Amino acid sequence: MTLSLSTLKRPTRLRDQVFEAIRDKVRSGAVAPSERLSEQSLADQLGVSRTPIREALFQLTRDGLLEEQARGYVLPRLTPGDVAEITELRLLLEPPLIKGVAESGDSKLIDRICTIVARERRAMNDPKPRAFVAANADFRRALFDACGNRRLATYADQVNDQIQSIRMKTLQDKGNRRYVVEAHERLIETLRRGDADAAMAEIIGLIEGAGDAYISEIPGHTP
Repeated sequence: MTLSLSTLKRPTRLRDQVFEAIRDKVRSGAVAPSERLSEQSLADQLGVSRTPIREALFQLTRDGLLEEQARGYVLPRLTPGDVAEITELRLLLEPPLIKGVAESGDSKLIDRICTIVARERRAMNDPKPRAFVAANADFRRALFDACGNRRLATYADQVNDQIQSIRMKTLQDKGNRRYVVEAHERLIETLRRGDADAAMAEIIGLIEGAGDAYISEIPGHTP
């Protein structure tokens, strides 16, 4: 993924533009687990000074998307305990969020989410999972935005970003990608019916299954 500021919506501050560009790079799967991001390389890519890069990297580290290491920044190395805590937070935040979407009855928003799930299905069997990872990230953004509670969506978004490094590993597997698509399609059906209880049950099952899959990806983990 080539970093660029030109496609963003131009927030007021340059730091915010840089923050969004680097965050989108992480979300899209364009940062490899062993890749080290440096202030200078990112400044060169974006054509800005190192000051807004440094500020954005500090914020991304504080939000849990990156961690500082050896004069650079890398994706966080999560422990089983980290994953369990993030899963617990997701279970607190996302079911009421999904309930809000189901009860909204906004067919245009649900159609938008459905279009993104169709993108996931088209990318599901691609040997390279980048397109699927990008669609998967867009699915969560659209779903969270549709809940009608800006603060709840913001917190859910941040918590999900913290797990992205391991999520990308699990999505290397075609079977896992198929599981995600089918779960998202079932979720869409519950949203179309306006069945909040069924939608919440679907998201709880998906979060719990994902948590188990993420923990299994951690090196040295034994069930």
